[in-house]
Amino acid sequence: MSSKDDPKSVISHHFNEFEDKTYEDLSQEFEGVYSAAANAFELVPQMYNRLTLVDGLTHKEALVKIHNDHRNLAGFTQRNIRRYLPGDNHQIRKRIRTSRPKNSSTEAAEHLELSNIVQVKEDIVYFEFSLGCESLSNYMNELYKSDNTFEVWFSGELDKSTGKVVAAYTGRKGEGS
Repeated sequence: MSSKDDPKSVISHHFNEFEDKTYEDLSQEFEGVYSAAANAFELVPQMYNRLTLVDGLTHKEALVKIHNDHRNLAGFTQRNIRRYLPGDNHQIRKRIRTSRPKNSSTEAAEHLELSNIVQVKEDIVYFEFSLGCESLSNYMNELYKSDNTFEVWFSGELDKSTGKVVAAYTGRKGEGS
């Protein structure tokens, strides 16, 4: 296979086209393809409405069909489909959007103590803690938007000397959420 036919070579050349073209050439090319891309995304709500309102598909079936029928298009993801769904279609589940706090960690209140559960095994500590509804809702919304609904993580800080939960967080340890 020659380097001309090698897909990696073609991709590499495609990404390095900027070296052979002027900014003005690239800008003109961008203007030419931008309107086509914008027009393509305007068709998403029309396809969705057709599938749900006329053809009788459910919300989930319509999303799957649109995605599967166009998965060959680079950059066309389920997230893009959701982004361009029509606002006036009753089939679309509405999400409650709360304002995002500056720091989504939930500082521990005085009632955040280890529960007094009898320990069955010496190596296991049973405990409970509360998280604010707003920070939990924001975290779950972010997971839903990112299509990462496989795992939900919580973390926190526990003062071993007092047995109190000092802070509780949504997300994995060290994510900074």
